[in-house]
Amino acid sequence: MVEPYKLIHPVTVDDRQVTEIPLRRGTLGDLIALEKGPKGESEQLLLLLSRLSGFEKQSLVAITADDIFGLTPVLGDLL
Repeated sequence: MVEPYKLIHPVTVDDRQVTEIPLRRGTLGDLIALEKGPKGESEQLLLLLSRLSGFEKQSLVAITADDIFGLTPVLGDLL
């Protein structure tokens, strides 16, 4: 099941404006990747967001703090 998150501030990804981030439910594999991945909290959030949305990490770094604060509880609910 994919749950879209509507961005407060759209971002540009591959020359197109993205207004929503589709998010799938997390898996055990996602949790293992977080444990083995980066140690910083922001980098872990970026990795999780990339895995659950299917967007490349480089595409997600432009997301604003407003949207990150909105996405954080949504991501927690998907795990």
